[in-house]
Amino acid sequence: MRIFLCLLACLFVAIPVLAAKPSPRQEPVSNLPQWNDFSTRQQRSLQALALCEQNPSMCESREIERWTGLVNDLKSQNKLRQLITVNRWFNRLPYKYDEYAYGELDYWADTAQLLSSRGDCEDFALSKYYTLRRLGFSAEELKVTVVYDQEKYTHHAVLMVYTGGTRYMLDSMADDMGPSPMEYRYKTIYSFNENTAWFYQ
Repeated sequence: MRIFLCLLACLFVAIPVLAAKPSPRQEPVSNLPQWNDFSTRQQRSLQALALCEQNPSMCESREIERWTGLVNDLKSQNKLRQLITVNRWFNRLPYKYDEYAYGELDYWADTAQLLSSRGDCEDFALSKYYTLRRLGFSAEELKVTVVYDQEKYTHHAVLMVYTGGTRYMLDSMADDMGPSPMEYRYKTIYSFNENTAWFYQ
């Protein structure tokens, strides 16, 4: 018995204690350099959407009319169908890097600009975010997430959705929302919703 207890004690000592994963640092989203300018422009896009919903003859552009049609078509659908359709709908837009679309290296386009002038990964993620918010998703369910792609050696942005006990990733590079590659391919740098930013490094 003593030998058994000794062996058990030795095994217990040999098991390393795993360090707790540090919690991300939280800051107001307004601390992100691009947020305030983007948010002001996005509010104008959302106002155009609301006006078009109320009165189709008041749609300011064909692009806003199409966006309004998407929202109206999905209002009666379940959340999973909304996620799938919103992801695929925006993914059909042509992808265009900021320097070519807006003459800046890192410009956050509002939805009206994305629909008319195109954009890149964070523009897609932001427009998906606000479309889902219009469909009733809460801010707490949604996080625009900036990652480092360890296969392509580049930064990227996706929209993470937490609903019904499941995590979904809406990626401009793929229509398939699962399984999520966050653990083995994408390394999270920071994420945010309209209230808070979380920094993981």
